[in-house]
Amino acid sequence: MASAKERSVPPAAARNEVSSGSARWLRMPLLAAAIAAAIWWLPKWPGVLEGRDRAFLVDPAWFELESGPDWLAGDLAGSLRESLALLEATPLRDDRKVAALTRALAGASGWVESVDAVTKRYPNQLEVAVTLREPVALVESEHGLVLIDRHAVVIAAAAESAEYLARHELPLLHLARPLRVANPGQKAVDPWLDEGLRVAVELAPFRSDLERRGLAVQVIDLTPKQRSEGSAITDVELYTRAGLVLEWGRSRGHPQFGALEPRAEAKVRGLMRVAARYPELAGIKRVRLQFSEPSVLFATEAPLAGGGDVPGGGS
Repeated sequence: MASAKERSVPPAAARNEVSSGSARWLRMPLLAAAIAAAIWWLPKWPGVLEGRDRAFLVDPAWFELESGPDWLAGDLAGSLRESLALLEATPLRDDRKVAALTRALAGASGWVESVDAVTKRYPNQLEVAVTLREPVALVESEHGLVLIDRHAVVIAAAAESAEYLARHELPLLHLARPLRVANPGQKAVDPWLDEGLRVAVELAPFRSDLERRGLAVQVIDLTPKQRSEGSAITDVELYTRAGLVLEWGRSRGHPQFGALEPRAEAKVRGLMRVAARYPELAGIKRVRLQFSEPSVLFATEAPLAGGGDVPGGGS
């Protein structure tokens, strides 16, 4: 009994303990409700998170080229930086806005063919890996010469691409009339342009060999048929740096009987045989490469119907 009395709790003390426990259980739900209200209210209060959001802003004006070809680091990088500076800063934590910024980056320069990877670098950097378009030719437009890729997409004005052109020699496509649409990133629509690009792509693998032989093609002329009112026996004429005329016929990809043309490598081999047979091609005015065996026309012979020594001129 004595031990039982020692373990008993006085009635007043028991009431105090019960009251204290109830208070603790009451305070906990109230505290949780207060935290939830604060989480809901803080973003709605102007200025509370503004400074924190600024810390996560990606500003395209702060463009840095981490890696890429040497020619991209000069004026082209400056032009790209100017284009990106026009884009708005974007919160790195907002995936929807980051996706919109990525699409804007893809269209900021005609050099950008595709955006291949986007990586967030917190707190305020966005790493973007892109594939650049590869120019295959120069073409005349109403606003001057432009670089163009194999898909007829205008890349940039030649006047803004000095670093690239200093390292890469491109043939000039001569059309009957200059391109009207020459905005970077846009595709130009012209059937003769398409044929010229197909020929430029065919010639590209042999450019270094032709250069070593002094036969590098400077001009791809798409006007023989127009100049001769359809009587020329070639659709395309090539002009070397020395002024030699090469009748190419048409590309293998031409929709009208292009598959009947000799392959590009066969035409180039035929040209090399002519160069070996006639050292320095002395006295030769033009070489016909569109047949199974090439033939030559000497300067003393009568010109072909519709032929001309200068693209765009007559005879």
